Amino acid sequence: MGKDIEAVFSQHQEPILRLITEDVKVNNQSHGKTFFFRINGVPIFVRGSNWIPSTFFPPRKDSQGKLRTVRDSELLYSAVGAGIQMLRVWGGGRYEDRRFYDLASQIGIMIWQDMMFACAMYKKPADGE
Repeated sequence: MGKDIEAVFSQHQEPILRLITEDVKVNNQSHGKTFFFRINGVPIFVRGSNWIPSTFFPPRKDSQGKLRTVRDSELLYSAVGAGIQMLRVWGGGRYEDRRFYDLASQIGIMIWQDMMFACAMYKKPADGE
């Protein structure tokens, strides 16, 4: 994590994000300065990546009835090792299991959640609807 975000997190035992805003500055066209996040008032640089479902089907249950999410855990830890701070969950996939979001939070990965409207055709409302 960058020093700016470490300063924000150092006050908490578990990372807590109170307010995230995205600033788009059209008047400042210098490279890397036109889109950034501000967390609790601190501007930060975020290294991110796209997350698509690691398997086509939702996680299966093992013989004890627990969800098998080992692959997702390995991928999340791999993202941390690569310096990834935010994952965008692709809107053409599916919502992940709660454990995915909990683990991401525990290991310091922010989630940018797309809504699942990305890859389908939707009926256009008639005038007046």
